[in-house]
Amino acid sequence: MRVRFVWADSCFFPKTLPVDLCSLGYQNQLCIDFSEIVISQMRQRYESIPIEWRVMDVREMDLPNDHVDLAIDKGTLDAFLYGSMWDPPDEVRANVNKYVDNVTRVLKSGARWIYITCRQPHFIKPLLARENWDIEVERLNDDAGGFEYFVFIMTKHIA
Repeated sequence: MRVRFVWADSCFFPKTLPVDLCSLGYQNQLCIDFSEIVISQMRQRYESIPIEWRVMDVREMDLPNDHVDLAIDKGTLDAFLYGSMWDPPDEVRANVNKYVDNVTRVLKSGARWIYITCRQPHFIKPLLARENWDIEVERLNDDAGGFEYFVFIMTKHIA
């Protein structure tokens, strides 16, 4: 399949997720991380797998507009968040806005961004809200009594 994936911060994913999807036929994946060391390790570990690994800051993605079919984040946005979620510091808002705006820019019309977090929706939805996409939230229940995880699915409006 020729779906363009972007995995933000590959170090936060279960190590085999991009590889597993590649084996299912999703061959056009780009995994990004801000760390040269992480990207180098992933390139070496999966050199025989056709996945592109690039060092990139998600706040300034070096990708064309309307280029990505699906972006997935588990940990990147969370790494930008600190302080009170009731009133995030200006630096948090600025970094989150740059990241979210860049995701919006690189997604194709109708494309999706999936963000997985344990942070509560009432804190996250205002940070993700944009006029050009819809937000759905699904709860992943852990029957073992652990943390609840939430999956935010942003779908970019068709232009």
